[in-house]
Amino acid sequence: MNKKILGGIAAIGLFLSGAANAVPCGYFGIEPSRQCQDGVTLVDSVQVLNDNSYFGISNWQFLDRVSTSGDLSNRYFWTVTGAVRGLPSGTFTLADGMWSAWSKLAVALKGPGAYAQNVQGPTPEVTWALYMLVPGQNLYDWVYGATRSGVLRGVYQVTLYGVERAVSVIEPATIGLLLIGATGLVLVNRRRSAARL
Repeated sequence: MNKKILGGIAAIGLFLSGAANAVPCGYFGIEPSRQCQDGVTLVDSVQVLNDNSYFGISNWQFLDRVSTSGDLSNRYFWTVTGAVRGLPSGTFTLADGMWSAWSKLAVALKGPGAYAQNVQGPTPEVTWALYMLVPGQNLYDWVYGATRSGVLRGVYQVTLYGVERAVSVIEPATIGLLLIGATGLVLVNRRRSAARL
């Protein structure tokens, strides 16, 4: 049999068998993204993210959620397409200034679940996955996952989480040094002015 035909049959078989055990991480997802971690519970929440230190971070904050219940995205944070209608794919655009206020951003895609072979947690299915977003990037595409037959499933909700950018605070000792330096400059200027007279 022709090698191309055999290769095509093997690829189709791999796709269908992969779909039977498809998990959100490594099988579709958000583009571009830096990392992905599968959910260890049935529902994502800020407490689950922090308790399980997703991406090694335990100070995530909930920002916004868009779901099939008809919630509209908070345009202060982002604009989402596709999720409100339960589609398997869509886009989201971060609002201007998001990367100035937040040092890290991540998006959870939640759907009906896909079977996984090695899932830790109370369920053999992964119903959501968290994707670390690329800093400075504002436009993203997403595709959730597949059923056992390889058909794309819809997304129930898309959730945005963030880690607030640390604001540097000037310590009192530093302020004191600045004041001493400014006072010294004033005194030097006065002495020079007095010497000229």
